[in-house]
Amino acid sequence: MYPHNHGTRNNSIPGGCNGDAWKLHETNTFATKLKEDGYKTFYAGKYLNQYGVNAAGGPEVVPPGWTEWHGLVGNSVYYDYVLSNNGVPTHSDTLYLTDVISDLAVSFIETQTRNEPFLLVVSPPAPHAPFTPAPRHIGNYANVMAKRTPNFNIDTEDKHWLLRMPPIPLPTSMLTELDRAYRSRWEALLAVDEMVSAVFNALTNRELLNNTYVFYTSDNGYHIGQFSQVYDKRQPYETDIKIPLIVSGPGIEHNTTSSDPVMNIDLAPTILSLAGVQIPDSMDGKPIELFNKKDQVAKERFMLIEYYGERSPKTVDENCPWKYDKNLSHFEEMYDLNRDPYEMDNIIHEVFPALKHWYRLNVASMLECVGSQQCSDHLQLL
Repeated sequence: MYPHNHGTRNNSIPGGCNGDAWKLHETNTFATKLKEDGYKTFYAGKYLNQYGVNAAGGPEVVPPGWTEWHGLVGNSVYYDYVLSNNGVPTHSDTLYLTDVISDLAVSFIETQTRNEPFLLVVSPPAPHAPFTPAPRHIGNYANVMAKRTPNFNIDTEDKHWLLRMPPIPLPTSMLTELDRAYRSRWEALLAVDEMVSAVFNALTNRELLNNTYVFYTSDNGYHIGQFSQVYDKRQPYETDIKIPLIVSGPGIEHNTTSSDPVMNIDLAPTILSLAGVQIPDSMDGKPIELFNKKDQVAKERFMLIEYYGERSPKTVDENCPWKYDKNLSHFEEMYDLNRDPYEMDNIIHEVFPALKHWYRLNVASMLECVGSQQCSDHLQLL
């Protein structure tokens, strides 16, 4: 579901993260539907920033839909964490979390047979900050630098106010920190690579791989130095909103790609569709066409990227000269990604007023859409 429908706006309980609205909607997920249909369901890793905290019931609470549950309490960490193992909180100081998740996943697969359907979800925090690699991987990318893309560390006169804040460009001393973060993220992902390999090997050993769909994706992109930003993930540019999606399984031709626009809200209906389970009307996404032919033309689709920020009174400086400027929350940018994949040239002022009005109507419409029919296909005509 889109955020305007599930009500989770930020990583706080009042903002919906493991709050009342979330607990209402988490009874209607692909996990609950598959479990109702006879699937064994397994989850290991990060769930929500506020999962397991006392204000949300503590780690004894196991979310609905999971036969076996190993949820990380709180935000992303690599050591000194608590896992809720089927509602039993277990603390670890020394075990590297990605390896623990990997071992749990392999152990689950080793108990499965071809006669019973199962769902396995593994959610390692890596490479979330603090970007801690496993000891065996420290230094593997010692000579790697952050990618110097065309939009790396450049002036941003045609972007919104935040990207125009000094220092622009970033000083050399700060670029060293960007390179360190970039290397650490790559190194933290090496344990994830090993986890993926371990899962595939376990599926192969149990003779399950040829009858299993595997989805590999992420929760967000990340900028490191683009448009003279340091590093984070909360901007509406391709670096932050575009994520990988790799799918394998029966009937999917190897080494094929699709340019169809899809979103993370499409994952749930896709999984249910593959399982032959009815898709709830409340889901805003639609099943991904996984069996496209190589020469199939991409379909046009309107999609909403929706983010409400994580502001609080502590984040506003009373002396900030932009405090009451409407541009803090309102700005317009438009990019032709076919011609300008790095979003260097904001063409909003080159667009006819009628076309801009048409886009505004569609954004307003999508901010109120409910269900796949409205959210996937609805648009206003000029």
